[in-house]
Amino acid sequence: MQANAAPTQADFDQAALRLMRSGEPAAASALRDISLGFAGAQSVLQARIFWNLSATFFEALSLGLCVWDLHAKRTLSKILLQQRTLSRGETVVAEQLMHDLLACCAQAVPPAPAPAELSDPMQDEQIRVIGSLRIALPRYNLYLNEADEWSRRLITELGEWSLELHRSLPQSCIELAQSLARASAGVGFVALTDMASALERALRQAQSQQQGSAEQAQVFLEAAEVIRRLLHQFAAGFLKPPDPSLLAALGAIAAQRGPQFSEEAQTLLTQLGGALRQWTARPNNLGARSEVLRVLQAFRGSVERAGAVDLAEMAQDFSADIDGLGIESLQTSRLAFLLARFDALQAAIRP
Repeated sequence: MQANAAPTQADFDQAALRLMRSGEPAAASALRDISLGFAGAQSVLQARIFWNLSATFFEALSLGLCVWDLHAKRTLSKILLQQRTLSRGETVVAEQLMHDLLACCAQAVPPAPAPAELSDPMQDEQIRVIGSLRIALPRYNLYLNEADEWSRRLITELGEWSLELHRSLPQSCIELAQSLARASAGVGFVALTDMASALERALRQAQSQQQGSAEQAQVFLEAAEVIRRLLHQFAAGFLKPPDPSLLAALGAIAAQRGPQFSEEAQTLLTQLGGALRQWTARPNNLGARSEVLRVLQAFRGSVERAGAVDLAEMAQDFSADIDGLGIESLQTSRLAFLLARFDALQAAIRP
């Protein structure tokens, strides 16, 4: 392929044949460049994500981060078949292939440092850069692998519940949304954190009802699909915002509460908002952090006395999120999702 020339199917086929026969890193590197060229020429988002994921897969092979084994060869064969489909003008990408590519990328393992490098392990640590985020490769791989499985299960379990709305919404759906929110917050993926947190709050409210509605199920399934799409875009190197209208729909479901709460709980919520704003503005203000945790504990006790078990669980989860962040090297961007947690408490306590 000539420099600066647009890649062709022939270029791709030739490099793929070289890789299939020899497993040469140079062939994988060529396929990475061709895939990026294909991605840049795509007008359909799903196809663009597919080629960016393929480029990441080939890059991992070229760097020796993935093993060139039978599974990798089968993945290459599937990419070839998908490429033929896209070249015919079709736009649908196989969901299983996207999952396989995510799994391959998530299992990429950096080589062990040479003994001489052990004195400064952070110096050459591999970093995954996505937009403004810089994530250590092992942490990125772990997050991607876990979040992909959680999002898949969430769609499956919500789909099953939507067919039996007379049943109480499964606790596992809430736990999966919660896991996605916490893990995404841990790597600074704010958009997915916000969407998963909003879904978790709405699911808790739906679980407190005798049975769900078709309208709720539709919103929940749409949110789960958006979460999975955001995750795939993230894996392909894109940071996309969630749909504001969908966030609003989830917020409306979460706010459908009946019980009135004491003046004490309302006052504590006001205090919590003040302390939280102080802490997020200055993440090294550990006094404000301690005040947030103290008020959260008092708020939990107040709503428990009012019989609002789901609100007490929300407060407990809020505290757990804060504990999970630790106190080292905190930044305002990593604390932003806590404001979404606070907004959820405000929405949920309104009569």
